Amino acid sequence: MAVIATGGFRAFELLGWLAGSTAAITPGDAWIAAGAALLLILPLGLAGRVLALLPLGSAVAQAAGLRVGRARGILVLLSALLTAAAALHVGPLGFVGLIAPHAARLLGLRRPLAQLAGAVLIGIALMVAADWLARMAAFPYQLPVGLFASILGGPYLVWLLGRGRHRRS
Repeated sequence: MAVIATGGFRAFELLGWLAGSTAAITPGDAWIAAGAALLLILPLGLAGRVLALLPLGSAVAQAAGLRVGRARGILVLLSALLTAAAALHVGPLGFVGLIAPHAARLLGLRRPLAQLAGAVLIGIALMVAADWLARMAAFPYQLPVGLFASILGGPYLVWLLGRGRHRRS
C-alpha cells in the first residue's frame, strides 16, 4: 500500500499485478511459467493413491499405509509452489482456483487424477478466455485479466452457492 500511495510508475505496475495482468508477459515469461507448472503438476500425477485416500479421513488413510502428515505436507507445498509461480507472473487470480475444481467435479470427474486434469484444463480455458476478453474489450488497450476472470467466474460461483443452499433445504 505504501508503494501505491506514492503514485509513481511502480504503483501503476503494482496495481496492474494486483488486478491480475498479462500485459507485460513476454513469450519467455510464458515458457518459464509453463515449465514451472509442468514441473510442479507432474508429481501430482504420481500422487493418485494419496489423493484418493486423503478424503476418506486420516484413520482410513493411515490404515492403508499412508503417512498422512507427510502426504499433506507435500501436497500443501506443491500447491503453494504452484500458486506462487502463477501469482508471480500474473498476480492473484483467485477465481480460477475456486472455480476450476468445482467445474471439473460437476462435469462428472470424480477420480482424483481425472479431476485434477480437468481442473487444470478448465483453469487454462478460463484464463485464455479472460485474457482474450481483456485484450479485446478496450482494444488496443488491455484491461486486467483478473477483472474478466471475475466476470466469467462470479456468476458461476453465485450459482454454486445457491445450488448448495437448495440442497440443504
